Formats: sequence, C-alpha cells, structure tokens
Amino acid sequence: MMDSAWTAPIQTEKQVILSLAGGTLEQGFPAVTMQLSSDQPPTQRLKVVGSLSPAPHLHQLYHDWRAHYLALQDRLRIQLVADHSPNQVSRERFEHLSERFGQALNQWLSLPGFHRIDQQLRLYLNPSDPIRLILETDCPHTRRLPWHLWLFFHDYPQAEFALGSLNYRPTQAPGLAARSSSIRSGSIRSGSVRVLAILGTSVGIDVERDRALLTQLPQTELQLLVEPSRSQLHAALWSDLGWDILFFAGHSQSQAGDNSGQIAINDRESLTIEQLEYALGAAIVRGLQLAIFNSCDGLGLARGLANLNLPQLVVMREPVPDRVAQTFLTHFLQAFSSGRSFYGAVREAREKLQVLEDQFLCASWLPVIYQNPAAIPPSWQSLASTSELALSTNSRPRTIAALKLHSALMRGAIAAIVILGLRYLGLLQPFELLAYDLLLRQRPAETTDPRILVVEVTEEDTNRYGYPLEDKLLAQLLQKLYQSQPRAVGLDMHRAQPRGEGRATFLEQFQRYPS
Repeated sequence: MMDSAWTAPIQTEKQVILSLAGGTLEQGFPAVTMQLSSDQPPTQRLKVVGSLSPAPHLHQLYHDWRAHYLALQDRLRIQLVADHSPNQVSRERFEHLSERFGQALNQWLSLPGFHRIDQQLRLYLNPSDPIRLILETDCPHTRRLPWHLWLFFHDYPQAEFALGSLNYRPTQAPGLAARSSSIRSGSIRSGSVRVLAILGTSVGIDVERDRALLTQLPQTELQLLVEPSRSQLHAALWSDLGWDILFFAGHSQSQAGDNSGQIAINDRESLTIEQLEYALGAAIVRGLQLAIFNSCDGLGLARGLANLNLPQLVVMREPVPDRVAQTFLTHFLQAFSSGRSFYGAVREAREKLQVLEDQFLCASWLPVIYQNPAAIPPSWQSLASTSELALSTNSRPRTIAALKLHSALMRGAIAAIVILGLRYLGLLQPFELLAYDLLLRQRPAETTDPRILVVEVTEEDTNRYGYPLEDKLLAQLLQKLYQSQPRAVGLDMHRAQPRGEGRATFLEQFQRYPS
C-alpha cells in the first residue's frame, strides 16, 4: 500500500519559458526568448532574447536514433512499425548513436546565439532551486529532441523540462465552481483526489498491474473503466462531479506530424483526441488538472490535449515497453502522492528508469511533461484539498453564510471590548475631548427663540427702585406679564423674606397662575 506521509512544504518553483517561435531545425530560430519568473508572487523577473542556428543534422540524428530504437524494441516483441529500419542494428551502435545525439544537442545549445540565455539562467538560478523549464515550439522535430540531456539539467538537479505550445490560455480554477449542484449528494469523500482510470485494450500488455497501483493510492476516489465503449467513456468524462486526474493505460500512437493522436479504448475501437474534444473539454472545465497517458508514442496525444488547454499531462515520447511504463507509473505515483512536487516527482521517476536500461535502452528518455504555461502545477495535497472544499461548499450551502455572520459578530465583539477597555483606562479621553471641542466649534450660531421674553433688572432699575425689588413692584410686573397669557413665568430671584409692601398681592399672583 502507498501511505501518505507528512513532508516539508514544497518550495516555490521558478518557471523558465524558452519560446522558439518562427523557425524550424532546418531554418534555425532567429528569435529565442527566455523568460524567468516565480510562482509566488507570479511576476516576471528576467527576459533575454537570443537565437539558435540551423541544425538539420539534429533532425537526421533523431531519425537514425529512432530507427535503431524501434528495431531494438522490435526484438523485445513490441508491436511497432518502423518506416526506415537500419540494415545493421546492435546495442553498441545504438549506445554510440545515443551518445552522439546528446553531444550534438549540447554543442548546438552552446553556440554564441544561445550562450547568453544559458549564462543568464545560471546567473539568476541556484542549483537548489526547484525549476520547471517549458519549451514552447510548434516545430515537431524540435519537440522530439532529448532536451533532458542539456547540461543545464545536470547542473540543476531540481529542474525538469516540459513541452508547451506557443498559443495557450488559462483554464478555469480547479473545479470549485464547476463541481456544482451534483455534489450535494456528498458522494465525494472529504479530502479525496478524484481519478478516472481508463484501461484500454490489453493485447500484449499487462493493465492489471496499473489497476493494482491505482487502487493503492491514498486519499483517492477511483473510477475504473476497463475496455469501455465509446458511450461509456463519454459519459464518464462528462460527469458533473469532475475529475482531478485522468489516467490511460493501453495502446496509443501519434498522427498527422505529432499534431494529434489516438487511443485504443478496447480491442475494437480507437478514438482520436478530436473525437473526444467536447467530453475532454467538459472535464477540463470541471477541474481536470492532470492527465497521464501510460502508453506508446504520446506526443501527438499531448499536442491535441494542449490545444484544449489541459493544465498538465505526462506522456511517453516513443513506443514504450510495458515494464518501463509500469515502473515509471509506480515511482511517479509514490513520489507525487507522498508530497513531492509534480515536476520533482516526474524527474525522480524518470531517472529511476535508468536501472532498466541494461534491458530497455534509453528508458529514461521516454517520459515527458506537456505543460500549459498559464497553469501552476498542483501538488497531491492541493488536489485533495480542492475536492474537500468542493464537497463542503456544495453539500452545506449555508455554511459559508454562517461563517461570515459568525466572523462579523466576533469582529464586532472584539472591537467593543477593546474600546471599553481603552475608555476604562482613560486612554481615549484626550481624543474624545479633542473631538468634542471640534464638534462644538462646528455648531451653527444659536439665535434667541422669539417665543421667549426675557425681562432683565438692570443696574438702572436697581438704582431707581433699590435692590432687591419690593414685593409690590414685582406683583405689578407679574400682573402685566399674565395679561399676555404666557405658558410659564419664571423668576430668578431669592424672595425668602418679605420686601416692602405688597407681599400678599405678590403671593396671590402665584396662587392664581401656578405656572
């Protein structure tokens, strides 16, 4: 069983894009653009322009290498068709040809036009950096070159290369919106990676071992389609639940100059990518992040799927022995599900194929990544957490609203407690007084209410009548005021003792008009 274990967080990867536009191996590439960026934050750090000289000899070397490869594999009883088989094939001759191929590639990449790009990469990157290097080109012969033999990858052991298209667009974020109402049933296990595995025709290969490997994956919800019909495959790809990983084991081959490919889904039917276009497109929109085609000659499949903007896929660049394909799958799934980055897991699994090269020459040349440069490769943990979030989002639609309300209440309570504490300690008093003073200054000027009459005893009055005024004089004043029928009359005077004559008349006024 494959057990998931805790691992250290994956380091932020650096992304290098080599864009070879407007050229071929025969004509050369007059403008090669290198762009260096980082995932976090996803910003460009460096851009350098160089060139690559014409290299028709590399095309011829590949042609000779592949003819020898197919002839040697035919001896191992792989059902292959070689257009131009060499007359004399030997292991020693093939090994020598493979060595020449790698040397010629590095000589081409060391020419002055490309040297500055290589130099700048080594200046800005550290050997310990996790790096994904994506080669964008529309030239099929250039895609067939063994780019993993570039000396850069020898000096940077955490780097791995991928092929990419010159034209691409971002895909929808991993399936949260797409995995909508159909997840209400709760059929997805919390924190599981959804895998659709297609086991095609098993003539000449052992697909049962692939089945065994897939069923041992941790945190996985697996659906197996064994030699499905066309309608069964379409129905699975159109599933509203969506898939994280698509896996195919069986027979496949490239077509139309590596621009398309087909897979044998059973012993009677083979389908091209074009015949699956809408179903695969629906799966991608619903969150499909990775496809693994553990089958022969997959560059045509990769090209067709790249046109659908699939984020990542892994294919075999040439016809592959069954044992090599299964060994790669074993090592890749173990590394990826245990916490290694996607590119790190592919490189580790690819390099572990070297142990088989005493029987299967150049086995470590075969696996290759095809990458949408607009997508960031997932980790196994991110795929699992995406499924978990999709489940919780759809099976409990009120949860998010409840969490928002709870969060708002908590923030309000915390703010109130903090303010009360600051006021209790007197720390807010200077600010409150300042604000109070500012508000008072901003008040409009107050005017006298016309409904209020103020009768003032002036200094002139006291000089004339004495102070305090006699009760008789106040009684006359009150009598005159009451003629105007006021609602209330108030006296701001102290009258504890009688003052002069008229005390009785003065008190009578208060009894008649108590207001």
